[in-house]
Amino acid sequence: MLGTHPDIAYAVMQMVQQSTNLTQEHLDKALHICQYLITTCGYSLMYNGMTGSGITACTDSDWGADPETCHFQMGFYLKLVNGIFLWNSHLQKATALSSTEAEYMALSNCVCQVIWIKQMFGKLQVGYPICGYNQGFIFMANNPITERRTKHIPICYHFVHDAVTDQHIEIFYIGGTDNPADMFTKNLGYIKFEQCRSQISLVFN
Repeated sequence: MLGTHPDIAYAVMQMVQQSTNLTQEHLDKALHICQYLITTCGYSLMYNGMTGSGITACTDSDWGADPETCHFQMGFYLKLVNGIFLWNSHLQKATALSSTEAEYMALSNCVCQVIWIKQMFGKLQVGYPICGYNQGFIFMANNPITERRTKHIPICYHFVHDAVTDQHIEIFYIGGTDNPADMFTKNLGYIKFEQCRSQISLVFN
């Protein structure tokens, strides 16, 4: 999951969250993941060598992941030469009061990784677009305005404003049905899962 199979990131992280309270059901699901790996052993991450727009990223969150605590599942990935090379999926411990807030916090986590990668690349002139499907979090990222509904968000998440202002990153809208990061935040149907898997360039070799 960490090195070659981003497609099982969400499933594995769901299993990790149950590691202190294992049941037979969890064992059955773990074996199901193993069976999936066996049937997809011919799949691999492909990089086509086309730099295109440089490094691209997509982020997503599922606000309803833990309705009791309002914690949310977040996920993101980074692509270079049309292949995914960095991804993450985990249950965020911060409490979000709306889907927009959850998306904004997920964006902040993604921006941290993009800035880190940009520092590693030094002066290499490539773009750093980040895509998400929530119009509200895009507005918040591009407009450093404190509003009644957002003034409670921890200050640490607002460094996104500086990253946008300093042109370290750009934020773009992507339709929810076209966002491959969806596979890092929730269970998907077969057709949507296949679509997301191909979009991150995990293909049969």
